[in-house]
Amino acid sequence: VPPRWRVEPVDASTVIGESVIFDCQAEGYPQPLIRWKKASGDTSATRNFKSIISNYHIQTLENGSLSIKDLTEEDRGHYLCEAANGVGADLSTVVKLSVHVAAHFKTPFRVHRVTKGNSLNIQCEAFGEKPFTIEWSKDKVLLNANSETR
Repeated sequence: VPPRWRVEPVDASTVIGESVIFDCQAEGYPQPLIRWKKASGDTSATRNFKSIISNYHIQTLENGSLSIKDLTEEDRGHYLCEAANGVGADLSTVVKLSVHVAAHFKTPFRVHRVTKGNSLNIQCEAFGEKPFTIEWSKDKVLLNANSETR
């Protein structure tokens, strides 16, 4: 019996540091072998896929699913799940993994002290995927950029 999907993988989107599992399960007789490959570069053309070698970070699970832990920007891209058992046509599907960079600050916060009557200029550098907004507050009250705050 040729392979057919029991669970076909779907695209996933998450943030750096998280984990993701692509479920990929096929049935047939004999039981299909599941293999995972990753596209080299930003293309999903089949000829550019390379086999995945399991390690702590990325591994094929016993049920055929692909687990990727502690995601990095390098993990984003296209993945190919192939199911084959030597009977009839093989199955394959390509999924896309989007790994987003959460907004974060370049330098940690710190306490600033200024004497009464003097002014203080505080800078804030934030990084991450756009769009994001930066808001200032004092004593949990949102500051208006056009008002003079004391």
